[in-house]
Amino acid sequence: MRILGRFLWFSLILVMVVLTFSFAASNEALITLYLWPLDGALTAPTWLMVLSSFIIGGLFSVTLLLTHSLTIRAKVWNLQTKLNKLQSIADTKRNYEDSDFNSQGQQSVREMSKSLLTGQELPKG
Repeated sequence: MRILGRFLWFSLILVMVVLTFSFAASNEALITLYLWPLDGALTAPTWLMVLSSFIIGGLFSVTLLLTHSLTIRAKVWNLQTKLNKLQSIADTKRNYEDSDFNSQGQQSVREMSKSLLTGQELPKG
C-alpha cells in the first residue's frame, strides 16, 4: 500500500511538472506589473509571474500552518502539565485512602484538586 501511495504522489508531481513546463513554453509574453504606492514597475514573462504567485501563496500557507501547529502544541503541553498534576493528586488521594486517612485529609485533597483546576492559589496552613 505504501508503494502505491508513493507511486501516485510521484505520478501527480510528474504531471504537474510537465504541465508547468508546457505552460512556460507556450506563454512568453511580457507582463508589466505596476507597484501602486511606488513609482516602479516590474516587467517579467507571464509564466514567471504565475509561478511566482503560486510559490508565494504556498509559502504563506505553510507559514500559517506552522504557526497554527505551534499553538496546538502549546495547548497540548499545558493540558499535559495539568494532567500530570491531577494524576499526582489522584495518586496522593489513593495513598491516603489506603492508609485509612481521616475525612479532614480527604477534604484537603479535594481542595487541592479544585484549586489546580480553577487556577487558584491554595490557602496557607
